[in-house]
Amino acid sequence: NATAWNIAIGVSPKVTNNANRILPDKPMQTIFHGVPSPTAESIHNRVTLDGAVKMLFVGQILHGPKGVLYLPEIVKGCLDKGINVSLTIVGDGNSLDSLKSRIQQARLSDRVAIVGELSPDSVYQEMLTHHVLLMPSHFEGFGLVAVEAQACGCVPIASRLPGVTDQTID
Repeated sequence: NATAWNIAIGVSPKVTNNANRILPDKPMQTIFHGVPSPTAESIHNRVTLDGAVKMLFVGQILHGPKGVLYLPEIVKGCLDKGINVSLTIVGDGNSLDSLKSRIQQARLSDRVAIVGELSPDSVYQEMLTHHVLLMPSHFEGFGLVAVEAQACGCVPIASRLPGVTDQTID
């Protein structure tokens, strides 16, 4: 109802631009999400890189928006290049069975752990105990998980999504 409001807020430039295309005569503004910071003690005690690179995926287990079926290929590609990696997958969704099948077909069951859905506090703990967040998304509204990972010292590696990930990840 365009007559019931005087300004719209988008969570990323892409969301704001899409809304502006639909209603070009209405004012739009982008205001990014904020995330809570972990305690200084948590950051001080976070995992160091002294063995395998511990990678993490957090999100819905859906290939369409999140690209989860690329995860086994990413792990395999790292191993093929001599990079010692492991992957923890946090979440649930309709592509879970396909993802499990691909992990087994690639013989990566010893390198990949699927832990299911976790509470927000538990997700932060995972981010504090992993080095890299994988975000192979096809599209995102904002990609809040990448900002949360950065707050925890976990480096995001993400698909370049103009107006979304290019706003928060260099």
